[in-house]
Amino acid sequence: MRPFSLGPVLLKVLPKVLLGMVLWGGGIGGSLPGEGVLVVPEEGPPEASAPFSSEDLMEARIRQGLLFYNRRLHPAAARAYGEYAVAYGRMCRIDPFLLAGVLVVESRGDPEARSPVAHGLMQINWEVHKDLIRSRFPFIQTAEDARIPSNNLLLGAFLLRRYLDACGGREEEALYRYLGARSPRYVAAVQEARHRLASTDPLFLVRLDP
Repeated sequence: MRPFSLGPVLLKVLPKVLLGMVLWGGGIGGSLPGEGVLVVPEEGPPEASAPFSSEDLMEARIRQGLLFYNRRLHPAAARAYGEYAVAYGRMCRIDPFLLAGVLVVESRGDPEARSPVAHGLMQINWEVHKDLIRSRFPFIQTAEDARIPSNNLLLGAFLLRRYLDACGGREEEALYRYLGARSPRYVAAVQEARHRLASTDPLFLVRLDP
């Protein structure tokens, strides 16, 4: 029997457990199904054989797509961002490729990206959203907490879901609200990145260095 490592399991489950802290408290925006009940699927041992799932495929496409957009991104970071995008997208009822498309346009996968008012992978404006974030996420209480990649992507999914709900599911309007301006160029860029990520060959090698 091969030695069992908790690393891969924790990497996939921890974001779901953290988001569960929010869902157990009443749900994101009061609109997620299940009325606050989060069920985390059990992780099988590494020895167990399982078919290549649709989530695995989405994660692989997003990972490889991020490496295409940012050749300086470490493969381990790209893998983590792909897993976060799929987990948070599923929980917030957002197409993971749409969520990852916003990430590409906002930061190209650079967790240190910043503008005068926004920071991180999803360019979260802490000053505008800090009260809402603090009330919904007990583990995100400072701007530094919000810059952590897993937290930043979670907040991006949370805000985008709220905007989609407020706009009756209309993606274009929700993206305008996410940006804070009516920019057709922004929407077009997000959709272009979304479709590129969704069509990326998950086995295509986009970089040769380790």
